[in-house]
Amino acid sequence: GMSEPDQFAPLSIGDAFPVGNAAGDWVMVLSMAMNDLVTLDGKIHDALDNDGPDATYFLRLLCGTLRELWRLFQVADENEQVGKLIDDLVSEAREAYDEVRELFVRPEATEDDPDPHSWAEVHLKDVRDRTYHYPRVDSDELRDALAGAAREQARRLDSGPRPFQFADVVALRISFGDIDEPSERQRFEEIITTAGRIQESLIPVMW
Repeated sequence: GMSEPDQFAPLSIGDAFPVGNAAGDWVMVLSMAMNDLVTLDGKIHDALDNDGPDATYFLRLLCGTLRELWRLFQVADENEQVGKLIDDLVSEAREAYDEVRELFVRPEATEDDPDPHSWAEVHLKDVRDRTYHYPRVDSDELRDALAGAAREQARRLDSGPRPFQFADVVALRISFGDIDEPSERQRFEEIITTAGRIQESLIPVMW
């Protein structure tokens, strides 16, 4: 259960994560990502429940965070020390790990699908590339988003943390397309749901 870690003798960070140990480094970076995922999951659900304007910002951060996890699965597949750590996981944690890994690692090519893509590539790659960088001035992506949002009201709010509502409208469109369109909306919701699943699956791995 959740209380188990408290039964261990207190450890210093130096004991738990010796400098230069790849497996320790991997756990440390995964722990950083988990903190961010847990925070963002809470923020997104609160914002969506309250129809808050910051939901889209947290969602963009979430996509960036998930996109970073991708690298950790690559490292785990390539690094012997990290691979051994994963092989030693208890079976429940191992199954959870494999389930999440499947979302990030490309499946093998088959005759039917000679160029397969992982869930993360399909759902996150463009979003993340467009999320962690503001659009370039005079770029096609900005032009397309402005054209798509042209009929909407350009609102500025007098209070609250996100005064330039028109900028959120365009940013959301750049990251996710037109979320009033059912297929885009579905993709948006699937990212949130899957992020929740990833977080739940990785918690036993962390323990």
